[in-house]
Amino acid sequence: VTEGLLSGHLPPGVMLRDLGEHRLKDLSRAERVWQLAAEGLEASFPPLRGLDARPHNLPVQPTALIGREAESVELERLLRAETGPRLVTLTGPGGTGKTRLALQAAADLLEDFEDGVFLVDLAPIVDAGLVPTAVAAALQLVETPGEPIARTVRAWLARKQLLLVLDNFEQILPGAPFVADLLGACPRLRVLVTSRAPLRLAWEHEYPLAPLPVPERSAELRPEDITRFAAIQLFVQRAVAVRPGFEVTPANAAAIAQICVRLDGLPLAVELAAARVRGMSPQAILDRLDQQLRLLADGGRDLPERQQTMRAAVAWSYKLLTADEQRLFRWLAVFAGGCTLEAAEAVCAADGAEDVWVGLPALVEHSLLRTIDDDDAEPRYLQLETLRAFGMECLSETGEAAEARNRHMVWCADLAASAAADLEGPGQPRWLDLLDRELDNLRAALDWSLRSEQAASGLRIAADLGHFWYQR
Repeated sequence: VTEGLLSGHLPPGVMLRDLGEHRLKDLSRAERVWQLAAEGLEASFPPLRGLDARPHNLPVQPTALIGREAESVELERLLRAETGPRLVTLTGPGGTGKTRLALQAAADLLEDFEDGVFLVDLAPIVDAGLVPTAVAAALQLVETPGEPIARTVRAWLARKQLLLVLDNFEQILPGAPFVADLLGACPRLRVLVTSRAPLRLAWEHEYPLAPLPVPERSAELRPEDITRFAAIQLFVQRAVAVRPGFEVTPANAAAIAQICVRLDGLPLAVELAAARVRGMSPQAILDRLDQQLRLLADGGRDLPERQQTMRAAVAWSYKLLTADEQRLFRWLAVFAGGCTLEAAEAVCAADGAEDVWVGLPALVEHSLLRTIDDDDAEPRYLQLETLRAFGMECLSETGEAAEARNRHMVWCADLAASAAADLEGPGQPRWLDLLDRELDNLRAALDWSLRSEQAASGLRIAADLGHFWYQR
């Protein structure tokens, strides 16, 4: 671009030398590079080291990575350090952008691995025994007759200084011992894994990936303020791609911010919502987010099927759970704003509390549940809104919705009754704080009491919390 602008306007004795096209690590595609030449300037430099200087099979990315600068630097630091972990597993729920971040970090690390960086896409594989075959295919290794392919891969990698990127490992976790075998036999091998659950290997350093930062729910921000949040930057970039000229204005800033907040900053959800700008205003999108799984559809046709809709992304993780874990995931969706272990046991237990306190860590491990630690209270378990919407759909499909919501309302009623006695006494500060944390759940119970024609139950909750409403 600069060369085109300067053409015909260079002063005498100054020229641009064409160095050809190169894929550089911070650019999404190959660009023609020019060197400024003039008397007195250094003219001799080592050859440019682009992405093609070392062997690799990394795909060119169509868009720039947004909002993951700190995570990318940290991943590169971990994998570059001599004494750092040799296996880093990037975990997070579907749609968090694990693959995109891993590919960026891999491209940035290419110069550090003399034998290259190779991507192995494991998404199409359902048989853990085929992991060695997939790795061999990515490395373009030829199978030796009479020799197990795993041994061929191990022998070839034993002499290499190489980074292996294993993408989408979650559905073949029983294949993890092969990764441990490679790391034990190949001293200069490093492995970067993306998965919705950790591999549980001694070599492993887990790196949980959170959604992109968003404004506070109640924050009132100017257009120039909200664009500093990565989720909003992503929304605007994707919106411009489908509607050139789109920009943040005083009229749409609040709606854009609330869309990103309601979607918890989940990159895939934000991208799918932004694509709707082609035919809808941000306010119209926001008004329809209660049907978000229907709205967050029609992703790019060049994406894997599981990433073309938010529902498919969540369903991919849901199918990997056991039947008991699926039931717990569904029932947890009745909690608005999260819950404690005690609340989950009261509402979600099927055959006793054990299935809850065993199932909760499993859902956290599968990145379908988050924990929020509070120094003054017990940890809370929270579902991202898109995951909760999917859970509510599943509850309706299984016919469990009414029972689950009734049990949730009973729990809220018991909580309100317990609070009523102390809301005017010395325990008031503690109860006010506790009820603040459960406010979304209480409102959900009141809403259900009206929609299910159980207004008397809702009235009891509202009356028991009279002093809470008054104080707050």
